[in-house]
Amino acid sequence: MLFDGALSWNNIDQRISGLDNLLNNKTQLIEALDGKISKLRTECNFVALYSRFHNVLELRISLCQFIDAYSKFEIEINRDGSALLSNFEALVFSLIVAKESDIPPLIDGVNQIADLISKIRK
Repeated sequence: MLFDGALSWNNIDQRISGLDNLLNNKTQLIEALDGKISKLRTECNFVALYSRFHNVLELRISLCQFIDAYSKFEIEINRDGSALLSNFEALVFSLIVAKESDIPPLIDGVNQIADLISKIRK
């Protein structure tokens, strides 16, 4: 005999049914958690992208404000025809490129930074 008399086929069916229900409940819970985790990942990615975009936007706005203020200051300083800011302009604005395709690779960029530092030290 495979099982004792205390277990009947009804008891076995009930236990299997109970385990099946438990397994279905656990599966539903895992699927719900998977959906929540997926949604949370999407929200985190959105927040990260928004943060980066916001930082770039703030930088661009700050640069535009600086250029506007600098151009007004330059006009005021250079009224008498002197070129007091020419060295500053050559140092600061020399590395600005008009097209994104003209941006040098990383190694060239490091060399330009080293050249900039050596110009500053002189």
